[in-house]
Amino acid sequence: MKRIIVIFIMNFFLIGCESESTELEMQGFNLPEWLKGDYEGVHTGEYLRISNDYVYFKVESQEFHFFPSMIILETEDENKYIITTETDVLIFNKTTLNEEINFQFNDLNLGWFKSKKIE
Repeated sequence: MKRIIVIFIMNFFLIGCESESTELEMQGFNLPEWLKGDYEGVHTGEYLRISNDYVYFKVESQEFHFFPSMIILETEDENKYIITTETDVLIFNKTTLNEEINFQFNDLNLGWFKSKKIE
């Protein structure tokens, strides 16, 4: 009888853990409003897209996609937002111009990105 109760409790616990992990995977980035949007590199002309669902950009013809499930840590202050994964760090800095940000990928400063208007 004790075994049946233990098995029932363990199954209940496992079902509870599964629903929590599903909820975490479905959550998006916790982005500040000033950061969301599509950008174009001022000097590089490269494309950068930042949304609650993913971050996309290219460096030297290599495409990078980052999703909320990859996040280990998100850090935000008034002028900076940092995403940390197991292997990479993305740093977004707010500039004095509302439509521009500075973007750093690991140790590589990718420079200024201007907000791109979608028509």
